[in-house]
Amino acid sequence: MRVIMVGALSIRYIKDNWAVPLKELFDTTLVDVSPILSVHRNTDYVEKYIYSLLRRSHYDYMFFYSDAINPDFSDEFFEIVRASGTPIVNFLADDEPETWFQQNIPYDHRFDLVATHSKRGYQRRLKMGKADN
Repeated sequence: MRVIMVGALSIRYIKDNWAVPLKELFDTTLVDVSPILSVHRNTDYVEKYIYSLLRRSHYDYMFFYSDAINPDFSDEFFEIVRASGTPIVNFLADDEPETWFQQNIPYDHRFDLVATHSKRGYQRRLKMGKADN
């Protein structure tokens, strides 16, 4: 399985607990947006870079680790990735307390699959009618 992982992979927790294991388990291309965004604050640059990777190779999934970067990407980016035939998976490591849940919920529509560690977060999405993904 080929996976493209996009995230702030310079954050040690994300790198050690997500990027390294994915790389060991699957044929994974890692895209650390932290250094790119520190140089090019224009998010168009990083989005275009990811599009170029998607054009050059087929990926079975995009794993978008959204912590610290969700607001940096446009909804259009996710529409274009999805239109390319690449399903987008997200894991919410921070879906509790309420502050984090409220920050995450507006972005759920971007992903084909939203996984959360929080049973309460999942149950709330069910009640809101947002748990179809």
